Amino acid sequence: MPKSFVPLVSIVVIDYKKENPYLIECLEAIEKQTYKNFEIILESDHPLNLKFENLKIIDYQGKYKSPAFKRDHGAQIAKGDRKSTRLNSSHIQKSRMPSSA
Repeated sequence: MPKSFVPLVSIVVIDYKKENPYLIECLEAIEKQTYKNFEIILESDHPLNLKFENLKIIDYQGKYKSPAFKRDHGAQIAKGDRKSTRLNSSHIQKSRMPSSA
């Protein structure tokens, strides 16, 4: 029997504050989802030292990039079959990921 298809979900998080108090909360909320086949692409203007499973950090070394630029870049490098963009890390919604089959 073939395995059922479980799509990879790419979540692009856009961060623009140097010390964003909601960023860790956002990443933790994503990791707590019951759906586990996902990648997180964090686009930030500032270097970050974070350790989360499935997290890829793109930092622009203190150079400002617009939210639209970050969203588009994150979507370009995303490997997922489905994609979601959080315009900033304080807007994560609980349990909006697809349920596992």
